[in-house]
Amino acid sequence: MFKNENKYMEAKVNTKDDQRESIGEYDLSNEELVILPEERNEVETLRNCDFTVKVKIAVIGAGSWSQGWHIPHLSRHPDVELVVIVDTSPFPRATLGNSSKLMSLEELSQTYKCPTFSSVQDMLENCKLDGAVVCTPHHTHFEIGKALFQKRVNVFMEKPMVTNISDAHKLYEMANVSNLCFMINHTANYRPQARVAKELIAKGHIGKIRHIHANMNSPLFQLFNDPDNVNWVKPNNGMLGNGFAWGQSCHLVAWLMHVCGSELIPQKVFAAMNHSDVSKADISFSATIICRNGVNISLGGSALVPGDQHNDKNPVGKQIGIEIYGDEGSLTYNGVDTELSSGELKVVNAKGIVEHSCMNDGYLFENSDQNGTGPESLQEFIDACMGRHYYNGADSEVGLKTVQIVEAMYRSNASCNVVDIANPSRHTVFHSKSSRISLRIPRQMAASLGLEKTIATRPYTWDELKHIVVDGDPSMHARSIDVQVKYQLKAKAIRKEWRHMNDYILHSMFDTEKVKIEQDGPERFASNPSLQQVKSEKRYETRLHRNEFPYYICDGIEHWCLWKLGGVVTEKEVDIAIEELKLRMKKDGNGQLEDVLSWTNPPHLQSVPDIDHAHILCLRTKL
Repeated sequence: MFKNENKYMEAKVNTKDDQRESIGEYDLSNEELVILPEERNEVETLRNCDFTVKVKIAVIGAGSWSQGWHIPHLSRHPDVELVVIVDTSPFPRATLGNSSKLMSLEELSQTYKCPTFSSVQDMLENCKLDGAVVCTPHHTHFEIGKALFQKRVNVFMEKPMVTNISDAHKLYEMANVSNLCFMINHTANYRPQARVAKELIAKGHIGKIRHIHANMNSPLFQLFNDPDNVNWVKPNNGMLGNGFAWGQSCHLVAWLMHVCGSELIPQKVFAAMNHSDVSKADISFSATIICRNGVNISLGGSALVPGDQHNDKNPVGKQIGIEIYGDEGSLTYNGVDTELSSGELKVVNAKGIVEHSCMNDGYLFENSDQNGTGPESLQEFIDACMGRHYYNGADSEVGLKTVQIVEAMYRSNASCNVVDIANPSRHTVFHSKSSRISLRIPRQMAASLGLEKTIATRPYTWDELKHIVVDGDPSMHARSIDVQVKYQLKAKAIRKEWRHMNDYILHSMFDTEKVKIEQDGPERFASNPSLQQVKSEKRYETRLHRNEFPYYICDGIEHWCLWKLGGVVTEKEVDIAIEELKLRMKKDGNGQLEDVLSWTNPPHLQSVPDIDHAHILCLRTKL
C-alpha cells in the first residue's frame, strides 16, 4: 500500500506490531459546528425520518416457482415495490403441474401493476433496482448474475448457484469483490434450526467433526421422469447430466456446507447414480466426499419416495436424515419436512447425555409455504436491500462448494472412478463472510432524504472494518445520520465562506494565513500562500488530525487523517504517524494501541483530491 503507482488499489493486513490495512473518507477541522436557524428544520427532518422508502425488486423468470411463490410473496411485502417481471416467453411454461394455470406476461403486468420485459438487458436499461430474484433454468444463472453485478444490483438466486465449475468460480469472485448481497435460495439454511446447529458446531459442542452421514429423499419421481421437463432433466451448458442431484441434493449439500463452516473443504468424490428409463435424468445416487481436514461425508438421496410432493391433495413430504459426528459428541437432525413433530435437532455429548434438544421447535427443513410474504431466506434478502442487518445462510462460498461437489458426483458416475474436486484457479481462498453485513441505507433512499452519501444504521466493528479494507472497496464506509448531516452542513458553510475547499484545508490543517478576498458581495477568504504557491515552492509537510466527521465506528476505535503538502503520503510517513499516536495514547494514560488500519481513497471518493491524505483507524485497548 501507499505506493505511488497504485496507492489506492492495494491493502495490507497488519498485526498490532507494525501491520496495517486500508479504506477511507474525509476529514475537516476541530472547529465547533454551528447550525444556522434556517438549517435546523433540515437536520431535524433527517434525524426523525423513519426510512419507509420501499426497495425496488425485480423477478427474473416467471415460471411455476415465481408465479406460485416469489411474485405473490413480494407483492404482499410492505417493504417491497415489485417493479418489473422478466421472462423470455410471453407465455411462461410450468414444470410443477399444468402450464395452463400460469399467467401470461401481459396478465402478470395487469395483475401486479408493473412492466414486463423479455430480456434482462432491456430491464436493466429501463429500470432502477435495489435487488433481483433470479428464478430461471440452472444454466442461465451465470450470465444473469454477471449482468446484475455489473449494474450493482443485489442478487437472490434460485438454487443451484450455477452448474458449470468455471462459472461458479467467476460468480464466487464477483460476489466477493462486489460488496453486494448475493444469496442462494436454499431455504433450509435460513431456518432457525440450521442457525442453531451452525452455532453449536462453531462453539465446539461436538468437538472436531470426523464423519457425516446424510440423505435426502423426495416424492418427485414424476418431475424427473418427464422428458418434457427439459430444464430439470436435460443437460445444458456442458453439464454431464441433470436430474435429482442438481434439482434436489444440492439443498442437502448446501445445508452441510453452511452448518459445518468454512473449514469443511471438499477434495475428492466417488458417486454412483441411478437414472430414469424415460427421461434419462438421475433419480437417485450414493456418494462419498473426502474433505481436506479428514472429514468423510456419506451422502445419498432419491426421488423415489412414493407419492407426489406438488400435485397430490395430500402432498407427501421430503424425508431428510442428517448425522454429524465429532470426537466429543454428535448432532442429529432427522424428520419429514411437512410434519413439524416428525423430528428434532439434538446434540449428544461423548458420554451419551443429551446436551441440547430443539424438540419443542420441531422439524423444519425447506420452506415452501405459499402464503404470507415469503420464507426466511427472502425476508433476509429484503432486509439486505433495505440496508438492515441480515443473515446469509447460503452465500457464494456455500454455492461454490455445492457446485463443486455435485459436479464431481456427475464426473465420478460417468468415469466410475474417484475424482478430484474441480478448481480452475488451483487454490481457492474462501473469504471470510463476517463483512457480509449490510450496514447502509440504499443509495436511492439516501438521495430521497437529501443525503449526499449513504449512511450507516449501526456502528462498524473492528472485524468488519478489516474485511472492508481487504475487499478493497472504500465506498462501503458510511457515517451515522447525525454525523453525515453535520458534515454536509459544515461543507456547505466552508464553500460559502472560502474561495475553495483547498484554502480552508491549508488554513485549518497547516496553519496558513487566512486572508480576505477583495471582491464585491459577501465576505470570503483564501489561504496565504495558495495551494499553487505551495506546490511551486516544493513545500513538503505532513499534519496528523483527528477526523471531525468519522465513520460510524464502535467505541474504542479512533479515526485519524494524515494530510500532506507537496506529494503523496508515503508508507514511511504513515509509520511515523502511527508511532506518534502510540506516544499520545501512552501519554494520556487511557489505553494503548492494539491494532491499526490505514488507506488512501481512490480519486472519485476524495472530497479534497488536490491535497493528499491517508486515513488511519486505531483500535485502542483500555488498560
